[in-house]
Amino acid sequence: MQKDINISKNFKKKALFNKIIESNKKLTLNENEKFFLSLHSLTSAGIPILKSLTISKNQISSKKIIDKVIKEIEKGESFENALKKSNAFSSFAASIISAGENSGKLTEAFENLTYYFKTMNLIKQNVQGALYYPLMVLTSIIFLILYLIFNFIPSLLDLYGGEMAYSSSWAFYVIKISMFIKEYFIEVILTFFSIISIVVLLFKTISKNPKFYGLKYKIPILGNILKKQSINNSIWSLYILLDSGIPIMTAFDIISDNSHEKIIKEYIFRIKEDLESGYPLSESLVNLNLKDEILLYFVYLGEETGDMVQKLKLISEIYTKDITNGYKELSQVVQPLFIGIMTLIVGTLMFSVILPLLNYDVFYNL
Repeated sequence: MQKDINISKNFKKKALFNKIIESNKKLTLNENEKFFLSLHSLTSAGIPILKSLTISKNQISSKKIIDKVIKEIEKGESFENALKKSNAFSSFAASIISAGENSGKLTEAFENLTYYFKTMNLIKQNVQGALYYPLMVLTSIIFLILYLIFNFIPSLLDLYGGEMAYSSSWAFYVIKISMFIKEYFIEVILTFFSIISIVVLLFKTISKNPKFYGLKYKIPILGNILKKQSINNSIWSLYILLDSGIPIMTAFDIISDNSHEKIIKEYIFRIKEDLESGYPLSESLVNLNLKDEILLYFVYLGEETGDMVQKLKLISEIYTKDITNGYKELSQVVQPLFIGIMTLIVGTLMFSVILPLLNYDVFYNL
């Protein structure tokens, strides 16, 4: 009886834990793209929204999220509020849906969201692809170091019965460090991850200081790419929001709420102040001192021709190509750097540890 009670309690705890996880789960870019693409295809064919949602839930891993959305709509909630209550969709997506509901163009809203998430997912894949090889090389370096510490150097020591015939203090310290790490591996790993955690927390603390908002953008080569990527995400968002019929001031509020970049929030705050004061968007961008002639030119051209939405789309496409090429160029720079580091590690061990250990007098006396 007591055993059954304990099992029941454990089951309830597990169910509660799973419920908490489900309530905090956000859809991935890929899931958003597939979900809204399915809704667009189905509603374009004249299938009612509730039936379309029931079919489209197969496009995501957690079908309970869409079941919750369907229940809220059946209760009389708007599609926008149903998405917000699910906690799985961004306020950006909810805003596009709201604009589609109010204008009677919900199918077009699904199309815009599909295009947006497809683009964001493509950028993410390009970035991951560019960084794949450098990460593989870095992983190889780590495994090489572990192999040398735990297998190669101890094997050489065993060959001489523990007699270390080193001729330099550098060889002595390398071997001692290897033996120390092998003996206190768990402690060393815990210390290493503790230091990494402290560095990460310190970086997060520093990044909250307004004086250091743009610190990561000052990193050589990478900083410029990161800054352009942050701006590009905002431009894509602005393009989709304006194309969906959302007023520009509201669009900037939505972008600011969904952005995790403090410098972007600061830019948007200053842009809104300028727009409220009567300045055009192009002049506001000049005041930000972005020093981006392409961005300034297309925004100015959009204001002159009255076709800002399409100009924002063109800017975003140009930025996306530049970012992809930037990461590829960075990868080409990093690859030989990592290979050089690996060569340096092997060479250092060869000359400081292996050669001093090759004391041929030992073999001569055998």
